[in-house]
Amino acid sequence: MGSNSGVATYNYCNVTVSYTHTGKNDTIALKYAFPKPSTFKNRFYLNGGGGFSLSSDATGGLSNGAASGATAAGYDAFDYSFDEKVLYSNGSINWDATHAFAYVALGELTKIGKPITKAFYGLNDTKIYTCFEGCSDGGREGMSQVQRWGEEYDGAITGAPAFRFAQQQVHHVYPATIEQTMGYFPPPCALDKIVNATIDACDALDGRTDGVTSRTDLCQLNFNLSSLIGKSYYCAADSSTSLGFGFSKR
Repeated sequence: MGSNSGVATYNYCNVTVSYTHTGKNDTIALKYAFPKPSTFKNRFYLNGGGGFSLSSDATGGLSNGAASGATAAGYDAFDYSFDEKVLYSNGSINWDATHAFAYVALGELTKIGKPITKAFYGLNDTKIYTCFEGCSDGGREGMSQVQRWGEEYDGAITGAPAFRFAQQQVHHVYPATIEQTMGYFPPPCALDKIVNATIDACDALDGRTDGVTSRTDLCQLNFNLSSLIGKSYYCAADSSTSLGFGFSKR
């Protein structure tokens, strides 16, 4: 098969596998993408999903000469997100889907995929270096793999892991709720003022001035957001946006 990424085209073999858990009467579908042998670099790569979805893309490793895969997780995760499958029709929790989404499905995807990769390329005892990369829920997925399946991985890049779902969802709706309640929608330039002032005050607290606030803990201790009240800022004439969720009012 061929995979296009921008102007690059990759030739790879698409392999599908299914397995079951004894006593559960389930079927879990897996798909793997194996780059052609001349480009394979003894790597196995998994990329994280986002929101309430595992990644359905099995080709993420091709650009780096890595085999990679994706899992349906037992609840048809190729076509459905976890929040669509978390409850049965009677309102009870689908614990198999919950555990699969939390950590089981990706761990099994890796554990099964590595020996298949070795067999596909005839590697025998040659080591395959395995890594996970993800952000947001993909970051959470990466942390779950390090914690639950650490022996399967050589490294993980886990950006902005989306932990603490209950608090997280409340935080998502809190700003919009306050704006609606107060009937005031700050323009983006006002929010830019707050963001930039925070970066200016906290950037160097991690020992490096690079435009990134890494030590948010020190930032909270050393920077008082209330100090920005009354500060002036500039807004261009047009500050509309197509983001939706009331942002066009800003």
